[in-house]
Amino acid sequence: MEVVRLTVEECQKLGVKVIWFDARVEAVPFYGKFGFMTEGDRFYKSGIPYVKMVESLI
Repeated sequence: MEVVRLTVEECQKLGVKVIWFDARVEAVPFYGKFGFMTEGDRFYKSGIPYVKMVESLI
């Protein structure tokens, strides 16, 4: 958890406006604790379901 929080803080310091990444569906609740929201439809990589997660830092 600490790694995610520190990464978001560092991105804010650097002036990053948006963070986005592909997350496994089962990890959505974990990233949601840090303010990330799902965007778009579920998709698959090697048969594993993913969603795009986004957080605006502005």
